[in-house]
Amino acid sequence: MTHRRISRITCAAALVICTSLPVRAEYMFWTEMFENAIRRAPLDGSQIETIYWQPSFIPYGIAVDTRSDSLYWSGDYSIFRATLDGSAIETLINPGNVRELELNTLTDRMYWANPGFTSIQRSDLDGGNIETLTHDTNFPTGLALDFSSEQMYWINEGGPNTISKANFDGSDVQCLIGAHLACVVQATLAGPKSLEIDVPGARLYWTDSVDGSIFSANLNGTDIQSFKTGLTFPWALDYEPQSGMLYWSDALGGGTWGLYRANLDGTDTELILRTDGFVSSLSVMPEPGVVALILPVILWGGFRPGRRVRRVGLWEVQRTGFLFRSHAPTRS
Repeated sequence: MTHRRISRITCAAALVICTSLPVRAEYMFWTEMFENAIRRAPLDGSQIETIYWQPSFIPYGIAVDTRSDSLYWSGDYSIFRATLDGSAIETLINPGNVRELELNTLTDRMYWANPGFTSIQRSDLDGGNIETLTHDTNFPTGLALDFSSEQMYWINEGGPNTISKANFDGSDVQCLIGAHLACVVQATLAGPKSLEIDVPGARLYWTDSVDGSIFSANLNGTDIQSFKTGLTFPWALDYEPQSGMLYWSDALGGGTWGLYRANLDGTDTELILRTDGFVSSLSVMPEPGVVALILPVILWGGFRPGRRVRRVGLWEVQRTGFLFRSHAPTRS
């Protein structure tokens, strides 16, 4: 894993120092709507823990901030924050019916899909400075952020189902995929639920609970392919970049759900664990890996062979992988 990750960076100056993070337990976190619970387990599926439970509480979205070791989740028309063991819980904001929740730790903002207000919204990580980025988005649910292009992608459920994108500030809204005249790619989306982005591979992935499948496409909506078919009711989805694996939830029958993972080519599919409740959202902490410490102003060759060398400044390595830009991230 370490050697594969390093090979994606072609440095033109000896100003990059690679070092290993201290070893710590890596977890996957998930919400169980009808069990009123938030749970976690190590990536091998052992020792499932309930870190939050309240009667009548209905959690939905969940996201992990590995920089501050904080956990964010939505439920009961609020967004909460806690430590990774579920302690020190704070109610940050009460924005309404929040579905998927995503973090941009480069700019200290969180984004969420709000079907109650038919909009995509964002705020600071402490809940301040709420902004409505899009309007009339027709029941938005799944949400994913592409840090390489500073664009967000989301699912619109109903009338018909579509996948759209916009810049982080809500500008340049575009319908990418769906049976709608405005969409770039005309395709029927039977029951899309959750979205994830493989940034290095420039692919978008989504679950479809009606088709019983997971699909992928280019980030412009073209080249739609089936990643997994023959599933029962796939819903939650997350991509772990350091291992290059996709994680998802699916119904097993009798009220039991499973958490699965596989490589991005569909191989090595594994049922990691079984749990008793409907898994609506999933967030995986990155596995231990190599961190690149970048001195101010270096030359690099990017992710792909033959890409032109360019200058970049010093800024944070994001959890979506070894992700660099030709300019400092904007406040978005």
